[in-house]
Amino acid sequence: MAKTVLITGGTGLIGRALTARLHRAGFEVFVLTRGESGEKRSNSGPVRFIHWNGTDSKGWLDAAGGAYGIVNLAGYGIASGRWSVGVKRMILESRLEAGRAVCEAVRLSGRKPKVLV
Repeated sequence: MAKTVLITGGTGLIGRALTARLHRAGFEVFVLTRGESGEKRSNSGPVRFIHWNGTDSKGWLDAAGGAYGIVNLAGYGIASGRWSVGVKRMILESRLEAGRAVCEAVRLSGRKPKVLV
């Protein structure tokens, strides 16, 4: 059975490339997304998408407990415009919030992943 890796922010530029690389290495990939849940085929292979609001562990706690690895790439897009004071705050806060949610999901699942990035 393939090892599972969860990726938050997996639909972004880095996330798509990482998903492809993990597929080639034989991993099963779950992407936490603000979009719809379900299995979809990407250019690199099948990907299971799990809906996530980006701020808590609702809906993906079971997947977190069974994951070999979790990679957190979620956050406000750094290429979303000029880096005003407000945008900088959104970039920072969105990443902190996502990081807290990932850590909380790991804690609640009771099973730590082998790898957490």
